Amino acid sequence: MDSNDTSATRAGGLTRRTLMGLGASAVTGLALGSRTGAAAAPADPAAAGPAAAPPAGPGAAAALGGPLAPVAPYDPATLVRGQFAAEEQRLARYLVTLPDLANTMDLENEETYGWFTGGYWRTPLVPYNANIQQSVYTLSWFYTQQREWNPYYLDPALRDRIYAGIRFYLSLQGPDGWFPAWSYVDRNRDVTAYALVFLGETALLLESVGWADDIRSEVLAALVRAADYVLDPANEDVWTVGPEFSNQVIPALMGVWMVRDLLPARIRRSYEDRMTYYVENAQSEGAGHLYEAAAFDAHYSLYVTTRMFARLYELNGDERLKQLQLKHFDWCRFNYLWEPDGAGFTVNGISTRLSMRFLPAVRTTDESSYPDLLNVWVPDSPVAVALNWHREHVDELRSDWAAATEPLTPMGNPVDPMNIWYAEQRAQTFATHDERMRAIRSFPYFGRPFVETRSDTRYDQHYLFVNRQGYYFGSHHGNIPRGSTVPKGPSFFYHHTTGAFVATQMATDSVWSTRLSRDFVDSESRMFKIRGDVRQSLPFDYTYYAYRPSGGSVAKTFHCLPDKLAVDVETNEASFVERLPLVVAPGDDVRWLTADGGTQPVENGVGVQAVGIKVTRPGGAFELRLEAPLRLSLTRSATVLFTGAQQRVIHDLDITSSASTLSYSLQIRPR
Repeated sequence: MDSNDTSATRAGGLTRRTLMGLGASAVTGLALGSRTGAAAAPADPAAAGPAAAPPAGPGAAAALGGPLAPVAPYDPATLVRGQFAAEEQRLARYLVTLPDLANTMDLENEETYGWFTGGYWRTPLVPYNANIQQSVYTLSWFYTQQREWNPYYLDPALRDRIYAGIRFYLSLQGPDGWFPAWSYVDRNRDVTAYALVFLGETALLLESVGWADDIRSEVLAALVRAADYVLDPANEDVWTVGPEFSNQVIPALMGVWMVRDLLPARIRRSYEDRMTYYVENAQSEGAGHLYEAAAFDAHYSLYVTTRMFARLYELNGDERLKQLQLKHFDWCRFNYLWEPDGAGFTVNGISTRLSMRFLPAVRTTDESSYPDLLNVWVPDSPVAVALNWHREHVDELRSDWAAATEPLTPMGNPVDPMNIWYAEQRAQTFATHDERMRAIRSFPYFGRPFVETRSDTRYDQHYLFVNRQGYYFGSHHGNIPRGSTVPKGPSFFYHHTTGAFVATQMATDSVWSTRLSRDFVDSESRMFKIRGDVRQSLPFDYTYYAYRPSGGSVAKTFHCLPDKLAVDVETNEASFVERLPLVVAPGDDVRWLTADGGTQPVENGVGVQAVGIKVTRPGGAFELRLEAPLRLSLTRSATVLFTGAQQRVIHDLDITSSASTLSYSLQIRPR
C-alpha cells in the first residue's frame, strides 16, 4: 500500500478511530462557554474513567458545535512596536498572522473538523499529517499570555478553535500512542515525539489559566499513551533505530520531562531509563558528532538538537546533556570553516539528510530562537560564542525593528512554534563582536599544524583533518550509511587567510570525486584505507580504496606535504574524470595555467588543454597543477554559499584523464 495514497488509507484510519470510542464527557468541550478550573491530575490519567477515554475521530468532534465564531482580525497598522520588549519582537509577526492561522480551519467536513488548512506549518498539507496540528501550541501561547499588545488573551473564539484543533490532533493518535505523518496508519517516531512537546506545552499553558475538564482529561490521556509508546524499551523503532536520528528522540524525552507532574510516576521512572540509553547511543563516541541517519548532519544537530539540549538542560540541569553538547561542539571546531571576509562559516559537506552548506555570520531578521538557546552554552564553550550572533548585530536588528514604521506582513510557511520559545521578557546576553572573533580564532585550524583522526566504529566512519602552515584539508572514508547521501573521500581544501577553495556539497554532483564509466562515482561507494600512514610527523601519505559491488575501483593516495597536498589517482579504466567543487568568491580572478607558463581566462563550461587552474583572491592564490596538459573545464553549478555581495558559487572543475592514472597537487600561495 502506498503510504501517501489517502484513498487507500482513509477507510483503515476511520475504522481505527471509530473503534477507539468516545468518552461520555468528550462531547461537551467546544460547547462550554466559560472556563473551568484545572482539576488536580489523576494518579493515572489513562485510567481516569470515561473522560480520559481515547478520543474519537474528527467526525465526532464535528458534532460538538458546528461552526465556530471566527477569531477577530488584527489590523497590522494598529500594532505599536514600542509595546514589545526587545526579546518579544519576533512575536509581532506571529500576532498579525494569528487570526488567519486560527480561522483557516476545517469546520465543514465531519472527518476533518478542527484541521488547520492554511498551510502555515509543515508539509504535506494533508489531514493525516499530525505535525500540522502543532499550531495548537502557537494559538495557546497567545491565548494564555497577558501582554499590553496581545488582544487575544483569554479570547473565547480563540479558545474554541484551540479546542477544535486539539481534538482533531488527538483523533489522529493511534491506539498504541503514536501519531502519523504520511498516512493515517503511519507510526511516526518524530511526529510522536514532537506531539509530546507541543501537546505537552499546550497542556501546561492551559493549566495556567484553566481549561475544560473533559478536554484536559483527553489531552493527559493522550500524553500518557504517547509517553508509554516512546518510552517502551521494546519499541525498536524508537530505541534501536531512533538513536540514529538524535533530533527525533530528544523531543520525546523533553516533552515527557516537561509534563512529568501531570503524568503517572511510572512515566518518570521510564524517562530516567531511556535518557540513560539515549546518552549512551545518540552520539558517536569516537567522532563526536550526534547521529542523524547514523552519520553527521550539520543542520539537524545545530539548529534542532542543540536547542532541545539547551532547553531541557535549563529545565533539569542534567549534566549529561551538557557533555553531549560540548562533545558535539568539539566536532564543530574542525568542520565549520570561517571565511575571512566575515561572510560566516563554510560547513564541511559530509552531512546526511538536510544540507547546511554554510552558516552566515549575521542574519537579516531576529525571528529564530536558535541564538537565544545557543546562549545557554556560552559559559561552557567558546564554540557557542563563535557560532552565535554577536551583541552589536542583535542590538542593531532590534533597534531597527523598533524604529521601523511600515506595517508588518503576516507570515507564510513556516509559522514555527519552536521559535516562540524564549520570545518573552527575560535576560539575554550575547557576546560582543570582539569576543566572538576571539572565540572563532580559537578553532584549531587557526593554530599550529596538527593531524586529527577520528573514527566512529559503530558505523565504520573515519575522518581525517590535516592542518599545515599553508592549508587545512579534510577527508572521510568508510561505509555508506543506509539511504544516505553522505559523500566519501576528500571534502575540503581551505586556509584561514583565504577561506575555502574546494568544498564538497552533500546531495549534489559537486563532490570531490573520481568518476568512471557506468556512472561509478567513488564518493558514493564504500571506501577502505589500504595503505600508507597517518601521523603527525611530516610528510605522510595514505591511500583510500573505493569500490562498489557492481563494478569500478579507485585507489586515491594523498601526500600531505608541508606546503601542498599531492594526489595520485589509480583506476581500472583507460580514462576517467576527476571532479573538484571549486569555490569562486566575489572578485576572484580565475585563470587557466597553460603549458608555456602563462595563463588564460576561464570561460564557463568550455573545455581547454591546460596544466592547471589558478584562483586569486585577497589573502592568497589557489593553484591546482597537473604533471602534463589535460582537458579541463569549469562549469558553474546551481549551488551557492552565502548571499548578497558575499555569495560564493560552486563550480565543478572537471579533469579528463586520458589514462588510468592521474597526479595533481593543490597549494595556496600567500600574496
